[in-house]
Amino acid sequence: MKKVRCNSQGAGLQSKTPLVSVIIPTFNSERTIERCCRSVKHQSYSNIEIVVVDRHSSDSTLEIAGKSSAKVWLLDSERSVAKNFGVAKAKGGFIMFIDSDMALSSNIVDECVELCLNENAEAVIMPELPISSGGFFGKCRTIEKSLYSGDELLAIPRFFTRKLFQEMGGFDESLIYGEDADLYARIKKNIRRIIRAKTQILHLEGDFSWRNLVLKAYYYGENLFIFLKKNPLLGMRRVGAICLVRNIKLMIKSPVTFLGVVLIKIVEYMAYLVGVLSSFIKTEQ
Repeated sequence: MKKVRCNSQGAGLQSKTPLVSVIIPTFNSERTIERCCRSVKHQSYSNIEIVVVDRHSSDSTLEIAGKSSAKVWLLDSERSVAKNFGVAKAKGGFIMFIDSDMALSSNIVDECVELCLNENAEAVIMPELPISSGGFFGKCRTIEKSLYSGDELLAIPRFFTRKLFQEMGGFDESLIYGEDADLYARIKKNIRRIIRAKTQILHLEGDFSWRNLVLKAYYYGENLFIFLKKNPLLGMRRVGAICLVRNIKLMIKSPVTFLGVVLIKIVEYMAYLVGVLSSFIKTEQ
């Protein structure tokens, strides 16, 4: 672990190794939760607690998480509520949120703490490296995500001082989609110090599945209107940020792959649209 020079103003924390609470919402996450928790336990920074908030999984998620020495809580709720609940149960002066299908590089927590203590960061953005498998379309999905993974409009902080998180009121529990982008927008509006880390988070998306793609997009589409109603400009800018027209280099370099990426986005956006229409119809009834 690095020797951290403690800035007395940094996050308002006096300890050189303050407790970091890593909060992981889960639901039927047996495929990835072991690797996720293991990557947290094997950090170069040692003062970490793992808080798992599980939505009553029917697989072996709870058993696997329990073996990792995580503090496991059951809560039947959407992820915004689950993450706020996790913060309420956590004890750390720093809060980090990761998904159950993510894996951390061994020094990423160390870097985030150092940025907060030495550079007065109150929130830290970590670039994500998406990894999908499953043949040609798995490769296309990985490339598609990597095309805009570094875009400022799509970036979100995952590491916060507890003080900042509480001052911002945590995640908006009315949001099922875009709660992290909404929190980020509120932080920027309050002109708080946000720094981008160099270390990446691995996002292990697994085998590409058209069914999973459609179901996830449909579900988000059903709940998209609430986010857009609260953040109309942000929503439009985020949609524009993933416009594939900007990625001419990929089209020239690998036209077949580009067409695969385009097909994925067409199907995904159609599922989003059906979800939005379904939500609108239900509202009108």
